[in-house]
Amino acid sequence: MKLHFSRILLLLPLSACAAETTLDRFDLLVEWNNRHSECFDIRSRNAETFPITPWFESLTKDDKKRVVLYLSELKMYQCTLGETSKIKQRYSEQDVQELEKMLGSTLRLDEPDKNDIEDLDYRQIELISEQISVFSVLVVAEQLNVL
Repeated sequence: MKLHFSRILLLLPLSACAAETTLDRFDLLVEWNNRHSECFDIRSRNAETFPITPWFESLTKDDKKRVVLYLSELKMYQCTLGETSKIKQRYSEQDVQELEKMLGSTLRLDEPDKNDIEDLDYRQIELISEQISVFSVLVVAEQLNVL
């Protein structure tokens, strides 16, 4: 999935830093986009089986769906974390908010919201997370028969 950042140069009023040009900051977005594309490629080629723990097995079908969705978002976030950190260091908070408004859910610069899984045992979710890399939600949902 490629984003079209060229429009950002025209639309986004970026705060100026003396040592940085808008182009330097735009390059950070290009780096993030390239890494995000790599993560999508890794995800599409990932043939690992989703780890099923006794805790996960005990969940309802809906709870399993929530865990799988959360972990998928978390792994994509972690996959781009290095590039995300650079953006957050170089862009003002206001600029980051403008970028997120413009690009919507395509640009994920924050860790996924835990509200959807707050009633579940997060330590158990972390244990599963430690065993997996980026993965396709649809492939895993089909594997687990939770579609």
